Amino acid sequence: MDQLADTSLVELAKAGDQHAFAELYNRYFDPVYDFVSRMTRNRDEAADIAQDTFLKAMNALGGLQKGASFKSWIFAIARNTALNRLEKASRIRPPTFEDNEGNEVSFDVVDTDRFSNPEEAAQAGAIASLVWEAATGLDPRQLSLLDLHLRQGLDSGEIADVLGVTKNNGYVMLNRLKKAVEEAIGAFIMFKTGRQYCESLDAALSKADIRGMSPETRKLVERHVAQCPGCEERKRKLAPLAAFAAFGAIGSPVGAKAHMLEGLMEQWPGPAAGGGSAASGAGGGGTTPRGGSAAAGGAGGAGRSFLKAGSVLAVLAVSLVVLLLVPQSPIALTRNDSGAVKHADTDPGDGGVSPTTATATATATPTTAAASPPPTETPASSPTPATGAGNTGPTATHTPSPAATPTKAPNTATPTATRTSTPTATPTKTSTPTPSPTATPTTVPCNPVLNGSVFALEIAPGGFATFAVTNPEPCGASFSVGTAGGLWLSASPAGGTIPAGSEALVTVSVNAALLPAPEGDYFGTVTVFGSNNSFSVQVTTTRGGQPPRVQSITGQCLLTALGASFTATITDDVAMGSATVYFTASGGAAHQVALANTSANTWSGTITGVSARNGSNFRVVAIDASNKQTTQAFAAPC
Repeated sequence: MDQLADTSLVELAKAGDQHAFAELYNRYFDPVYDFVSRMTRNRDEAADIAQDTFLKAMNALGGLQKGASFKSWIFAIARNTALNRLEKASRIRPPTFEDNEGNEVSFDVVDTDRFSNPEEAAQAGAIASLVWEAATGLDPRQLSLLDLHLRQGLDSGEIADVLGVTKNNGYVMLNRLKKAVEEAIGAFIMFKTGRQYCESLDAALSKADIRGMSPETRKLVERHVAQCPGCEERKRKLAPLAAFAAFGAIGSPVGAKAHMLEGLMEQWPGPAAGGGSAASGAGGGGTTPRGGSAAAGGAGGAGRSFLKAGSVLAVLAVSLVVLLLVPQSPIALTRNDSGAVKHADTDPGDGGVSPTTATATATATPTTAAASPPPTETPASSPTPATGAGNTGPTATHTPSPAATPTKAPNTATPTATRTSTPTATPTKTSTPTPSPTATPTTVPCNPVLNGSVFALEIAPGGFATFAVTNPEPCGASFSVGTAGGLWLSASPAGGTIPAGSEALVTVSVNAALLPAPEGDYFGTVTVFGSNNSFSVQVTTTRGGQPPRVQSITGQCLLTALGASFTATITDDVAMGSATVYFTASGGAAHQVALANTSANTWSGTITGVSARNGSNFRVVAIDASNKQTTQAFAAPC
């Protein structure tokens, strides 16, 4: 069975094969436990979530479509279960936890066997602790997707299945996430270690009096790295995602895996709805494969015992109804001393039979005929239980008609004697019917947890983007939307209600006019609040973003003295910072000329006392307000 594909095992398990589900469990328990361990950083909580994951999967197996990926399905259950627990816990999670013996289990240990190049393995080991420290600061939703992709091996299509989005959306979301996380972790590592290698970075951080990581720190580090070849090369070699992907697996407590499987098999539900034929469930216990384990037999016996219990309860219920209606029963609803039934709730004005009388009529006719047979008693009607809201008892009427014929009679008129007796039954006891308890339908609580289709958006100034808020639960869910980061960020609608199993679209806009004047990256957050959870979407917009453009640059040697003048036309999408001309004189000395912004996009400058004639390596370097720069060479002026 271990050679069968997941899809084949799923279909066998749907038909009631416990061994097939046990094989799926054995394949995925370890990676599921490893996955939720890194999310919760709590050994007991991880074990509980792993068990809950497979219990949910076992009971919902019939809902998994034929041919669908069991891998992405089981990880989706694990992820949602873990996120719900974390949302409710709202506590700080430690970066490690203890094993059975109380020893600390570290999450930042790199499995060097995953690298074919020893140098790459050594590099990953050197930055592993910093990579994990940075990863613990990620939003749990981002961390979970990163782990599923890099460590558990889910591709973009399977990630899309986990998130419930299209494959194209899954691909785009995953690549954006990887890029954003790689940049964030890389900047964090450079902040932590780069200043010891680069005096300029150390000076820049010291000047800004930066002591901790923040969005502003990240921007400063990234700007420096973009201008510093040494830091740029060092950051390029970091490969933080490769180190994250190589983190070793976290093992479950000793014996936990087998113990949980035994518990699951004791609760085995049998064939899933729609997953097997009716014949396979004959006997009430679900199909047990040949050679099944004791646990499997126990599961089947539990099913049969349940059906037996149901049959016994049904018989008891019928017997109770009979005893309530039979007059001679000690628990009859109403009866009199003579055994006649009294209707409990019959309105005397409703035209029904009076419940208080019974009539017997006897007629004696003396004739000369032979003796008649002994009197017989013929019931006029059989007791019939009444139905309806009145819940009245049965009615019985007895009419004995004995006919006595004397052996001697005079030949005179034959008198007819008619005797009518109307005994009135006076009950001495009346039992008050005890109403049966009304079964209150059990309401399954529905606590909708909202999910977002994305966790990061990049929006150009003046642009907008949308993301979906999904409600996968069988009941409606209300939500509200808030923004943080600046007036330039807005989202609509401000809230609403999402029907069961549906979604709502939220539009996020960036107002270019309200962005701060300086160039650079700006960050904001859109948070969706539900009744049971909330999640955030990181928004990044870049003011400017393009380096300066040198439209033209010319130089001219001075006629009356040694020197040269230079004029450049330079544009930028936001704001220019500076422009400088560099050249090497004929004697080999290097010189530079600072240009001034004389009008609009014109920059001019002059150098005297130095001959530019026969010089070389003439170039202009333009730097904008966000430190993006452009270098353009030009010909010697003379």
